[in-house]
Order: sequence, then C-alpha cells, then structure tokens
Amino acid sequence: MVGYYDDNYLVAVERRTGHLGFGASPGVARERVWRIRAKRVVLATGALERPIAFAGNDLPGVMLAGAAREYLVRFGVLPGRRAVVFTTNDSAYAAALELAGAGVAVAAIVDSRRVPGEEWVSRAQAAGIEVLAGYFVTEARGCDELASVVVSPREASGVDFSSQELSADLLLVSGGWNPVVHLFSQSGGTLRYDESLGALVPDGSPQAVEVVGAARGDIDHGGEVLWFVPADDYSRHFVDLQRDVTVADIWRATGAGLTSVEHVKRYTTAGTAHDQGKTSGALTAALVAHAIGVTPGEVGSTTFRAPYLPVSFATLAGRDRGDLHDPVRITALHQWHADHGALFENVGQWKRPWYYPQNGEDMETAVLRECRAARENVAAMDASTLGKIDVIGPDAAEFLDRLYTNLISSLAVGSIRYGMMCRPDGMVFDDGTAIRLADDHFLITTTTGNAAAVLDWMEEWLQTEWPDLRVTCTSVTEQWATVALVGPGSRAVLRDLAPALAVDKTSFPFMTWRDTEVAGIPARVCRISFSGELAYEINVSAWYGLALWEALMSRNITPYGTETMHVLRAEKGYPIIGQDTDGTTTPQDLGMTWIISKKKPDFLGKRSFTRQDTSRPDRRHLVALLPLNPTTHLPEGAALLADNKMVGHITSSYTSATLNRTFALALVTGSHPTLTTLNGTKANVTTPVLYDPEGTRRDGNPDEEARHDTDTVDETGAGDSPPRTSDRTSGSPGYSPLSDAVYAGDGSRRTGAKSDSGSLSGFQGPETHPPAPEPSPATQTEPGAAPAHLPAFERSAATQTEPGGARAHLPAFERSAATQTEPGAAPERSAAMQAEPATTPPHPPAPERRSPLDGFFAEFDGVSVREVPFLEQVNVRSGEPLTPANAAVTDGETVTVWLGPDEWLVVGPSEVRGVDVSAQRTAIRVSGGRARELLAHGCGLDLHPEVFPVGRCAQTLLARAQIILIAESDGFLVLVRASFARYLAAWLLDAASEF
Repeated sequence: MVGYYDDNYLVAVERRTGHLGFGASPGVARERVWRIRAKRVVLATGALERPIAFAGNDLPGVMLAGAAREYLVRFGVLPGRRAVVFTTNDSAYAAALELAGAGVAVAAIVDSRRVPGEEWVSRAQAAGIEVLAGYFVTEARGCDELASVVVSPREASGVDFSSQELSADLLLVSGGWNPVVHLFSQSGGTLRYDESLGALVPDGSPQAVEVVGAARGDIDHGGEVLWFVPADDYSRHFVDLQRDVTVADIWRATGAGLTSVEHVKRYTTAGTAHDQGKTSGALTAALVAHAIGVTPGEVGSTTFRAPYLPVSFATLAGRDRGDLHDPVRITALHQWHADHGALFENVGQWKRPWYYPQNGEDMETAVLRECRAARENVAAMDASTLGKIDVIGPDAAEFLDRLYTNLISSLAVGSIRYGMMCRPDGMVFDDGTAIRLADDHFLITTTTGNAAAVLDWMEEWLQTEWPDLRVTCTSVTEQWATVALVGPGSRAVLRDLAPALAVDKTSFPFMTWRDTEVAGIPARVCRISFSGELAYEINVSAWYGLALWEALMSRNITPYGTETMHVLRAEKGYPIIGQDTDGTTTPQDLGMTWIISKKKPDFLGKRSFTRQDTSRPDRRHLVALLPLNPTTHLPEGAALLADNKMVGHITSSYTSATLNRTFALALVTGSHPTLTTLNGTKANVTTPVLYDPEGTRRDGNPDEEARHDTDTVDETGAGDSPPRTSDRTSGSPGYSPLSDAVYAGDGSRRTGAKSDSGSLSGFQGPETHPPAPEPSPATQTEPGAAPAHLPAFERSAATQTEPGGARAHLPAFERSAATQTEPGAAPERSAAMQAEPATTPPHPPAPERRSPLDGFFAEFDGVSVREVPFLEQVNVRSGEPLTPANAAVTDGETVTVWLGPDEWLVVGPSEVRGVDVSAQRTAIRVSGGRARELLAHGCGLDLHPEVFPVGRCAQTLLARAQIILIAESDGFLVLVRASFARYLAAWLLDAASEF
C-alpha cells in the first residue's frame, strides 16, 4: 500500500513477477497498480526500528538489529562473524540469540538500561553472551569497515579508564520502535506523542479507519528512550545515513534560529533520501526538541506524503508507453493518408496529414506542389478534425448572438456566416462558421484545437449565466467526415459527382449550403473557402468518409496537408487563432473591425472594447512582411526591431508558390515601412492580404461559369464571407432535397413531418441500407492463428501466438511495414496523387460504409473483444434536469443510456427525435469471464458486480480515452468516440496480451 487519500481511496502496488526470476512469463506485467475504494480500512502496518546516534555509526557493518535478523532468518545470510549488540530494549536480544545459534560469535550485548529484562539476560548468559547493563556504545571504529566497538558506562564522561574496546565486524543497534503511521497520517489522521515509547502514535482520523497492533503503539519491549550518546564532538554522530546529516548539523540549524522540523529538514536535507525519513525522521524531530528545550510531541513530525514506498515510473506509466503513451485521435480517412505516404503532425491529440511527399521530395518542395495544385487546378484536404457543435432550441439564435461578436440571428436558413468569439476581456477566443439549418437549429464549427474548449464555454454560460435560454449544445465533431475541395477546377469535379446539384455561383452562392448526394453519398455541401479560391466543404457521415475521399481521388485530385492549408490562408491574410493571436489580441488588432456588430445591444467582450487599453492606437496589429531577399525565410517567433527597439514578433512564415517568394505575418506596433530581425534581416511591411485582395478568385473562372449558367434564385440573407474577403453575398437557397428528411448515421434517408422544434418525427420506413463490407481475405485468420492486422505501433505478445492461443485482427493504425519506403524513395502512388486535370471514371463504384475498426475482433483466454459497428445513436436532451439515473434501460434491441441530468443517448435500431450521432461513436463489446479484469487495467471505476451491476452505465475514462460504459450480462459494451477507437482497440490488445 503506497497511498491513502480522501474517501477511503487507497493505491497499492502488486509485485507480480519479481520473485519468479527467469520463470516469469514475458506477457505478464511485472508490477500492477491497484486503486481501492474501501468502506472501512484496518491498518496493521507495524513498527520500524529506530537507530541511535553515536560516533562512527555510519561505518559498514553497523546496522539495525532487525535488519541483521532478516538477513539471517529470511535470506539465510550471515551479516558478520563477530558481533556486538547495542540496545535500549528487549527486542535486540532475540537477534543476538539467533545469530549466536547460527555460529556468529556475539562478544556482548550492550544494554543502556541499568536493569534489563531478567528473562532475556538469563537466556543470553545461558548462550555464553556477556550482557553489559548500563553501558553505551560511544564509538564505532574502523577504516573501510567496522573493526571494533568502544563501550563505556553511561555515567562516564571525558577520559574513562573503564571503557572497553571490543573487536567486532558487526554492530547491531536498536533504539526502540516507531509505529508506522504514514498511511494513517495520509488519511488525515492526527498523532499524539507517547512518552513511554518515545514515538508518535495514532490519535484520531476523519475517515473510517482503524489501526491495530504495533502501528497503534501496542509495543512491549520494556525499553527506554535514547536518541543519541552524549559526547564532546557530534560531527560523527550520523542522523541520516543517506544524506550524511549529523547531530552537529541539527545543532547548527537550530542555532541559526530554526525551530520547525520542516525547516530543519530543508536546511539539512535530513529525511529527503531514499527512505524518506523512515529511519531518521523521528530522530531528527527528537534532536530539534532537545536543542530548543521542548518535548518531541511539541515539535511533531514532518509531513507524511505518498508514496509510502518507492514506486517505479514504469509501474505508474503502466500501458501508457511507447505509441500508447497518450491517446491518439484519427479521422475516418487516416489509413488512406498513411498508405499514400502522408507525414503527420500532432494537433492536440489528432494526427493530421502534414504533407504528402512524392519521389523523395522534401517538405518545401511537396508543399509548393500542393499549393500550385490548389491555386491552379483542384486539390482536397481532410478537414474532419474541425470542431462541430449542434446548437438547437427556440433561443439558439439569441444564444449565439451573445457569444459571437457579429450578428448571427439575421442569418437566413440555408446560409453560413463567419464569426468570432471573444472572452469577456475582449480578447479573441476562437473563430469559425455558423451554419443555419432551421430557424432554431445551427451547426457551429470551431478550430481543431478549441473544439472542446468552445463546447465547455457554451455549456458554462448556459448553466451559470443564462439558464433561462432554451438551448442545447451537442458535439458532432466525429459524426461528420469533412473534405475541403479547393481550386478553380473544384466546381467541375462537384458538378460531375453531384449531378442533382446546381453548382453555378448564382444557384449556389458563396457562404450557403445545400443537401445533396455526392458520389451517391448523402452529403451537406458548404460553399466556404479558407484559401481564397473557389472551394467547397463536403460533409458526409463518417462511415462514408473514405468512400467520398476515394471518389474524389479517383478524379486525379491532389491531396494536401495542413502545411499547405497554412500557406494558402496566410497568402489571403486569414489569421489562425492561437498562432497569429496570443491571448492579448482583439479583433481590431487583426484588422477585423467589420466583424464587431454595431446592431447588437451586447455580446461577450463588447464592454472591454471601450477600455483604454484595448482602444489605444499603439496596440500590436497584424501585418505582412516581405523580406528584401525573396528567398530568405523569417523564423516564426522572431522579434522585430525598429530603431533598435522591439516592436513586435513574427507569427507565421512561409514560402509561397503563388508569390514566388517568402513572406510572413506578424503582430507589430506602430507604422513602419521596414522592420529588422535580431540577426539583421530586413523586411518590408505591407497589408496582410497578399493574394487576390479583390476577392474574385473565390467564385471561380468566369468563362467556365458562363458555360454552365442556370436559373437564379433570391439571395437575401446569406452569410458573411471569411475575414478579409471583400465580397459580401446574400441569398436564400432554393428547395433543398433534404428539407423534409433526416439522414441516419448509416447515410440512409428518413422522411417525416417537421416538428415545431425543427427536428423530425413520424419517420417513414427507412430505405435499404448499403450492406456492411465483408472482411477482406487479408484480414481473415484461422482459429489459433496469429492476427493478420495489428496497429503498427504495437506488436505485442498477442501477435505471436502458438496454436490455440489468442487471435485478433485490427487494421493498421499507422503506416504498416508494407508501406514503408527507404529514405528518399517514393512510396507507391496511385494516379489520384498526381496533379492532372480532373477526369471521370466510367463506372464509379457504389459507396461503401466503413466502421472505425472495420469489424475488429480479438479472442484471448477468458475474454473476447469485438466491434459492434453501425449502431444508430441519437443524443436526446430533456431540457429540465432530471434525477441522476446512472443506468442503461433496455427495450428490445434499443438501449437508452443516461449521460447526465438532462442528456440521454439512445442506441440501437429505434428512431427517436434528437441529434443523430450514430457515426460519432462505435461500440466495442468486451465479454467473457475476465472482461472485468481487462477493463480494470485502465478504468478507474469499481466494476465489481455489487457496485456496477448489469444495466449500470457511466461516462468515464478507459486508457485515458473518454467512453460510455454499459454493464451487460456477459461483460460490457464500450461506446468510444470514433477518433479514439483504433487507439483504444490497440490498448485493449496490449492489455489482454497477458491473458
């Protein structure tokens, strides 16, 4: 047991294989951490023997009597050949007798008591051991090890001819016993000083704990209290043998005015080594008390902190190691990116494609190629990681008006508006778009890194400041796979893949959205551009994300990564929150005064815009920098100087294929024609919009548009364009093919009457679902065979099984060995990777839905793990908080899971009103007799049937990934977000490898 915390929560470490030596199984964890929640705790922690300080007590060969006894009795080791025992109590006599019985010559027992216990003295004398009662050991002598011991009568002082020097290579010391009160003290218990024991003993605790035996002070060794042997010089009287702290050091500390044992501990470092004061703590406190003239009870003790015993970092890390050291989030398209040579960057926990090198390209060459494709032809990016929040309710528009700086309530249904959120201090918090789906229904997008923070921000304001607003917010980030289709050729590609959609700029104006089918997949297409080019964001159910992407790539579209995205947006002067802002940046600093509404009475941050500091003219503002040498790269973060004074810093820096030069964005104060970096590089200062300042590129090629002109529609009420785009369009979409329909998570269309709230009821019969894909032959395994697929980051013992052992398959998490290339070599590339003009395959394949784990399963001794894919899931909000249930209610094949006071998740084939989150999570069923043991490896909940019975549910963490856990009759159903699914499956395989 290493720690005792609030509410009888204890942490223990089990040592499982250390005693087995080479016989330990390689698949079994060496140590295991147990987290225990107890109704009542009984502490029988015993007592620790304490030393006595005397001259030379640090020599090798001087040890506690109990230690020598353990060497002999437990390990069969003789710690010496000729011994002297120095004791203040009866307990050391047993050690002396046992050593004598093993053949050690015991020269004498030096007992500080004038009248030792008669029984022990008789037994010692019967064994031929001399007992020197009323004597001290005044010095241990020797060079590299103990050679002799000097003993003197306890009244002796100065030169005493009655002193004796005994030859010995072993000196056993016992100064009494201290109850082990560490865990009791950690529980919040108080201590009192027992003068007869010379030790602190338990007094009272606020927790349900009882201390018994020696830990309570039930020690009867007939001893006396002796802390140190008096002498003229205390420089060799050691208190802490590990820190070489002496009695003289304690006198020096108290002489300097220190009276607290905590201060003395820090001054001398006593008790800060490996044993954390177990042998020296009580002695240190007693010496401080002696020095300042008080009792040890008045001095007290140092704080007892966990862990009580040393715990290895590997034990604490557990399975959080290697590629499992931190949860990893991936999109539905991740494996395609990995298989086609993408290099990834970490964006929070997300793995995002950084760039796609071809034929040994370095990063700069690859990014320039991708940029040219986006500016001159057509390119695509996986934008699925952008945060998406469903906001619904009668007061949704009012709620968003209060959060955003610009007006959202005037947005027409079918339109989109770029918006910015500020904190109450007026500083930029996040930006994104608001998509109006109905009068009371919006879809909000956020930056990737701030998705969780924005949702938390919304919930905080709704629950604490505006509880009267009838609004609910639901994360749907992983429900949708989002692909940005960018470039002058994007309209032609979309026209080909979505023949039912009118894509001309009049029918489908900028900052509007349409529901349609793209490549036969139900999709929501938004005309949004973060590049300044003609662009579309195509959103489909995550189950169909890969099918959509492959349909696009079959048109020879160039994929691009986040680095190219950064370059394209920077050329247009679009800021990235968190990179071009630093927590002290206002919208005005970014040149975005236009985004601050003058019509709204109030919004978060409005009052702060009138403060003197936020309205002063010399604030830092966003500018672009053009180095005088067009090939010089300005380092991000570099300070900028004007007249040898720092006036700002560089926030973003890139090489542009379009501008044919390097450039940078920066935050600077004042107006300067030229700025200089610390190394002397000069750059001209200019407007942030370096590319297409008129904003004409976002609508595509006018000549191409004229060839496909169609009927116009009214455009009143469309949303604003992103920042720094001069055009402002307005429009109202024509009839949407999905205006009276909802799409289930599998992409099937359901029709029904629209309710007052904008959600759907009275569903008609669903259309036929596309069939689930059959596992490919490559993923099949025979019973007892080794798994065909495992995440590339983990090839555990589970992957090397003998016949009859574990079997599993899981698609590769990262690039597998088969896709690795030699340095400088080109990975295999499909034609889709080339920047050729878009072409149309003659017979596009039918869309295929894919679950996050592709039907993953694994079987081990006593436990099986299997994905349960394509379950329909609907998030339902009740409005008014209800009594906590912590239960999952089953009705036929439908399970209703309680998530919170006003939130439920309905899982199964049933159709209910709410927010469809079917593709947001996948289900993993963990079943078998050892299912509970497997989950306990990484779940902090007590899963015992008495605590977590069948039908119980909880939102919790498993391997640090957020899950919903449901107890079933033969195990558990784990609902995990799709982005964490492969990480969690890999973790489960690793944890089950010892079964």
